[in-house]
Amino acid sequence: SVGYRAFWSFNIYGLMGTEIKDARLDFSARNMAGDPFSAITGLIGLRLWKVSYGQGGLPNFDITGVTLQEPDYVLHEPPSVVDVTPEMRRLVEKASTRFQVEALFMSKTNGNGVAEWIEWPAVTLEVTYYEK
Repeated sequence: SVGYRAFWSFNIYGLMGTEIKDARLDFSARNMAGDPFSAITGLIGLRLWKVSYGQGGLPNFDITGVTLQEPDYVLHEPPSVVDVTPEMRRLVEKASTRFQVEALFMSKTNGNGVAEWIEWPAVTLEVTYYEK
């Protein structure tokens, strides 16, 4: 009954000097056990964070970034597609080379000893852009 976090890191170096029209994270491929999204019997919901941990190891087990959605927004069902256009525009304007995301449940455990989890075999960053 201990929660884990998921991290993804996308190389966006090739987007430098472009104008971002649209950017989305596609979470559509997933496997799930139980109902980890339940606010009552699960792990209270999921939040997505934009993080920056470089190319080395992962950050400490703590919140290390800023939320991708509104500050109080918690997902109570599995995400399928998440709009990340504002984040990508900011990163490209700053000439960042990586877009890094962390997914974590609001609670580390619910203490019931029942497996409740979600995994994504692949999360895809889809970006539409114009050359400047």
